[in-house]
Amino acid sequence: MDRFLALRVFCKVADSGSFSRAARELSMTQSAASRGIADLESRLGLRLFERTTRRVALTLEGRAYYEQIEEHVRALEDAELRAASGFGDLAGRVKLSAPGALGRRLLLPELVRIMHESPGLVVDAALTDQRVDLVAGAFDFALRVGVRSEPSFIERTLGTSPQWLVGSAGLFAGKPAPTSMSELAAVRVVASGGVRDLEKLGLTVRLTTDDIETNLRAVEAGLGVSVLPRWLVARRVQEGRLIRLLPRLPLPSPPLVVVYPRRLRRVARQVLERLERHLQKELTSDG
Repeated sequence: MDRFLALRVFCKVADSGSFSRAARELSMTQSAASRGIADLESRLGLRLFERTTRRVALTLEGRAYYEQIEEHVRALEDAELRAASGFGDLAGRVKLSAPGALGRRLLLPELVRIMHESPGLVVDAALTDQRVDLVAGAFDFALRVGVRSEPSFIERTLGTSPQWLVGSAGLFAGKPAPTSMSELAAVRVVASGGVRDLEKLGLTVRLTTDDIETNLRAVEAGLGVSVLPRWLVARRVQEGRLIRLLPRLPLPSPPLVVVYPRRLRRVARQVLERLERHLQKELTSDG
C-alpha cells in the first residue's frame, strides 16, 4: 500500500473507530485496511490503535500523530477532488437552509473550506430551526431533521441522527449515575428541547427550549439531563464532561433529509455533493 493511502486509512479508522467502516469508505477490503495500518505502525515503530472486540481507539501516540497529519491528509484529498471535478472553478451563488446548531457546528466548517477553494462562489446560508419556504425564498436546497413532506421536490435521506440521554458529571458528583429509569426519575431535574420524549419516560421537565445549544449549556451547568444528538455531545462524553445515561434506552434517530428541486443547478449540485459526503462522515462519527 502506498504511503498516502495508508495515511488515509489511518485517518478514516481514527475518525470512525472502525476498520470495516473505513474500508467501506475507501472501497477496499477490511483485511487490506488492517494490513495498511500494520505497515504504517511498523514503519513508524509505534502502536497507533488499541483494539478490542467492540471498538478501535487511538493510543496516546496515535492521537498525537493524528493531530499532526489529519489536516494535511484532508488537504491532499480535497486537492484530488478538485483536480478530478474542476471544483475550484465553481462560480455563482448558492442559497441553502439548514437547522441552526447542525448548520453552525457541522455544515459551516466544510462550507468555509469550499469557499476558500472557490473564490467565485457566493453562499447565502439560512441557518435556522424554522422551516423555510423553498420556492418563495428561492433556495437551491435545504437540510432538515426528521421531516419528509415535500411531494413536489426530491427528498433524500443522508443518514440518521442518533440521540443520547446525557447529564453533566457535576450533577452526579459524589453519587453514582442512574442505571435505571426509577433511579433517573429521582433526579427530577430535566432540561430538554425534546419534552415529549422525556415526559413519555415519566421524567419531570424543568426547562423547555427550542434551541439545542441552549439545552446543552443548561445540561452542562448541571440543571438536568436531556436527550441530545450524538454529534453534539459525543466528544463531551469522551472527555468526561458529560455522562451518557442508560445507553440501552431506545431513543429516536431522526433522519437528516436533503430537499431540492428536480432541476438543480450545477454549482448548487456540486456544493451539495461535497456537503453530503462531509455530513455523512460526521453523522457516523462518535466525535
